[in-house]
Order: sequence, then C-alpha cells, then structure tokens
Amino acid sequence: MSKKADARCIPYPNNFFDVVVASFVLHMIYKNRDSAFKEMIRVLKPKGRFTIIEPPKAFKWKINGDLKRKLEDFGLKNVKFTPIKINYPKKRNVYAIYGEKK
Repeated sequence: MSKKADARCIPYPNNFFDVVVASFVLHMIYKNRDSAFKEMIRVLKPKGRFTIIEPPKAFKWKINGDLKRKLEDFGLKNVKFTPIKINYPKKRNVYAIYGEKK
C-alpha cells in the first residue's frame, strides 16, 4: 500500500504504522518542518520506531540538544543520533536519528 502525500499532512489515521522511515526528505521541506515531525509521530503506533536520515545541514538546531528536545516534546523517547559516513553520490556525513513513540 502506498500513497503520495505531503509529509506535513499524512493521509493515514493516528497510530497506524509500526515504523516510520524518512531518508533525505526533511531537508527538502522549507516551511513548517515541525509539522512533518508531528505528522510522522502521529501516525506511528505507541512504541513504534522512528528513523530519519539527513545531512547535518538539514537542521537549524543543534543536533544533540535542540532537535532531541523537540522530538521528545513531539512524543518520542530514547532519541539517539548516529553519524554515518556514506559514499553516494559523494563522500559525506549524514545523521541517522532514531526514536520510539511514547
């Protein structure tokens, strides 16, 4: 099952998915990025897993401070950040950000 939708208005009911993954998506959302975070967490089941992978420049906030608090405020727990080196399309660092819905 797949649907094309705006990440800020996901057309699924609350607590629908066991896992939400977004790779290289959020850095393309310039307005109301918080709405995308809230929507991804809204459709996630309690204890569901949340993962995003983004380049560091995607976030205005300090990765380990502001963003962690923001995601916790939106309903995640056990938020962790892992730097990852990738070689596609060129060598660069990205962050994998993990959490679990409360």
